[in-house]
Amino acid sequence: MLAPLAGLVGLSRVATGAHYPGDVVAGFGVGAAIAVLGARLVPPIVEHNLPSADPLYIDLPPRPDGAGMVLVVNPASGSGTGRRVIGKVRRNLPKAEIIEFTGKDSMTELIRAAAERAEVLGIGGGDGTVECAAAIAAEFGRPLAVFPAGTFNHFAKDIGCDHEAKTIRAIREGTASRVDLVSFNDTKMVINTASIGAYPRFVRTRERLEHKIGKPAAAAYAMFHTLRHEDPVRIRYDDKTMQASLFFLGNSTYVPSGFAPAQRNRMDTGLIDVRILETGRRFSRLRIMTALMLGRLERSRLYHEHHVPEFSFTAVGGPTAVAIDGEVDGYHDHAIFRARYRVLQVLCPRTRR
Repeated sequence: MLAPLAGLVGLSRVATGAHYPGDVVAGFGVGAAIAVLGARLVPPIVEHNLPSADPLYIDLPPRPDGAGMVLVVNPASGSGTGRRVIGKVRRNLPKAEIIEFTGKDSMTELIRAAAERAEVLGIGGGDGTVECAAAIAAEFGRPLAVFPAGTFNHFAKDIGCDHEAKTIRAIREGTASRVDLVSFNDTKMVINTASIGAYPRFVRTRERLEHKIGKPAAAAYAMFHTLRHEDPVRIRYDDKTMQASLFFLGNSTYVPSGFAPAQRNRMDTGLIDVRILETGRRFSRLRIMTALMLGRLERSRLYHEHHVPEFSFTAVGGPTAVAIDGEVDGYHDHAIFRARYRVLQVLCPRTRR
């Protein structure tokens, strides 16, 4: 794209008498040689823009008064956000049934009982609560209405329901779509992310600093702090055994690449986003930090990124902690993750972004 511009600059130098034609031709040759050599030393990243299926939107019966929806909500969630959700639903969807979690019963039991009689299962809470409700809604084949009432509400934001007003409008109009879930060892569902090693600590450190010093500097410091203070985990997957300090697994494909995934533009790709940072090689920490500071971590041989429908690993050194949607789910010798393609119906605006 810059070659024609460079050619015009060269011609202008000859036309104005600033250089001899031979000097310009020699300059072209030197520049082309440097470009070829640079491409061999640092090969460019080739983007593969494969066509994907259109989002699957579905029409559900409109519920202008909320009839048929059973909402389970914790009034204390999100420092009182749950209480606000209850008030909004009562005013705007007066025929919806609301079950308030008081702590006397198990949240899972309340959600399961609600799903048995609901036409639409509503849930108000953070990502941990939504994860439980999503698994039950998929099991019963119920559409899920998500009211964001937690701290981060990643799932609600990514389906386009970052405010309860959007969820209420979707229920009234009956607009929904199908999204993926990821099963973990065939016993638990992942709605956002899973991780092993020090990834959760890396994220917390980065998020604490990014508003003060900016995302690039915060990511660099968080990476340095994590690699210096955290013990790596030895895992085996496919035909490789490696020592990994950071391991991230996401439901559908996250953007951007690297170890600062921020959001999902689609939640129905049928793929799992796996990112691993290997630290068992010679000078690996120095190489990682150098690549990060130069903005070339994605090209490093120590960075592994896969988009696959299924992923499994074995912990070589014994059971390792696996975190599901930000909460530790125990210690496991073996883990297998499978994409559940478009298994969940969610009420959401027709256009998410």
